[in-house]
Amino acid sequence: MNPKLKRFLSDTLQSLNPQYYHKLADRRVDSALVYFFVLVITTFLLTAILFIPTVLFLKTDIEQGMLGINTFTIDADFETVEPIMIPTKDPLITLDTTNNKTLDTELLLITNEELYYNIFGEQGKTTIEKYDFSEHRKGAMDAISKFFFFLIPSIATFYILAYTIKYLAIILIAACCAFALTKMRKSKIEFRQILSLSIYTSTVMILIEVLTIPFFISKYLVTYSPFIGFNTSVFAITFYLVLFVSAVRINARME
Repeated sequence: MNPKLKRFLSDTLQSLNPQYYHKLADRRVDSALVYFFVLVITTFLLTAILFIPTVLFLKTDIEQGMLGINTFTIDADFETVEPIMIPTKDPLITLDTTNNKTLDTELLLITNEELYYNIFGEQGKTTIEKYDFSEHRKGAMDAISKFFFFLIPSIATFYILAYTIKYLAIILIAACCAFALTKMRKSKIEFRQILSLSIYTSTVMILIEVLTIPFFISKYLVTYSPFIGFNTSVFAITFYLVLFVSAVRINARME
């Protein structure tokens, strides 16, 4: 087995076992952070694998749903003073009724009469007033599938960053609070030790919150979700705090 992989798996198991908390407390903070980032990325990779069946079922549902559509009518009565680009820099979508904009780098250009698309090098246009799915169903399915898979890297990056920031905030807040309490009790445990323990014991929180996303069981974990896929589980955080407090108490007695 690769030594780095073996070390990572060992650290993961040790972070869940209070027997090793005195050992983890003496780890360098930068080593703990490297472990944290590898853990987050690895957990999301595992989550992506677990999501494969859901994605396949979703693709099937979309195809079956589109079989029941013959025509799709859109009232495209809108007017723009100048092209509206979303986002402004390197736009993905542009709205324009002035006839001054042509399809450039964006994926979609929407006028009040036609929709122009440029997906994976395939360019085309269709009227958005009335689209006949009975004649262009396969093309529509392919376009939707390509657009969906084009968005996956952006969506994944967003969620990884969002969860990383959330976990770092929780880890730092917990470490600061624990350090303040240990100073009040005149313990000699150092902040770097507490921070390392906070990072390693966050493993259980990360595993519970991220790996359960594909199974849609958030209601059983007492979860708050400000938007789809971004879970903050009371159960996971409580489990983390129990391990973290235990780790700090174990090492505080030893100092």
